[in-house]
Amino acid sequence: MEEPGTADAPIAQPPAGVDRRTLIKRAAAAGAVAWTAPLIVESFACPAAAASGVVTAVSLVGSAPSPDATDNSTSTSITLGSATTSGKTELILVARHSKDKNNDAVSSITGTAISSPVAITSNNYKDNGYLFAWRATGAGGTGLTVNFAKGNAKSTYIVVLELTGNDTTTPIVQSPTNTATGATSISATLASPGAGNAEALLVGILANSAITGPSGSGWATLAANNDANNNSFDVSFDSTAQTTASATFAKNDAGTIALEIKHA
Repeated sequence: MEEPGTADAPIAQPPAGVDRRTLIKRAAAAGAVAWTAPLIVESFACPAAAASGVVTAVSLVGSAPSPDATDNSTSTSITLGSATTSGKTELILVARHSKDKNNDAVSSITGTAISSPVAITSNNYKDNGYLFAWRATGAGGTGLTVNFAKGNAKSTYIVVLELTGNDTTTPIVQSPTNTATGATSISATLASPGAGNAEALLVGILANSAITGPSGSGWATLAANNDANNNSFDVSFDSTAQTTASATFAKNDAGTIALEIKHA
């Protein structure tokens, strides 16, 4: 039952024998108000709408980048498979088997691909095993050089992930590391990851053996390789940051860097 005074007013109809388009044309010519059918806009959820704001990542070095096994060099230079996008966040992840124990480091990162590089964290998970994580801003180029404190490396891998949908001002929420000795698996743990945030996971072992990244519907391995210089790595990504993620491998010493990435 309608409340008094709230009955809907009848919708005006076009004159008999005159279609809507003809009426509009006549009204426009006469300067009158034309009859138009009411427009109803429905609100609904769709995959495209649901996906807005989701953090995604793409590897700019392919799925199996080659190692740099140059002796006595204090830098590794690569050319990306595609140019970075100006203004986007670039994650630069490095897995290195060095001849120097416990005192290697990334001193700087340069190149046409990036600007404003900033160190996130590192993990010297074994005497000669190193993982490094940096972030930078895309500058539209393809050249990248990572400079190291020491030059006696057996093998170095560099992976560049370009992010979309993330907070570009403060993209990294947390970056915990972990180590395992004589193990066949290793876990990375994030403390109370935020809703809508993503995760990138770098795993390294000192062996010529493949690493199996985290399982689960959201996880995808974006880059991985292993070589005869006993340096193996896996970079996996999930658009939903996980409290715990694990990787498996043949028995060895291992290390991880987990990055919680803040959504826009």
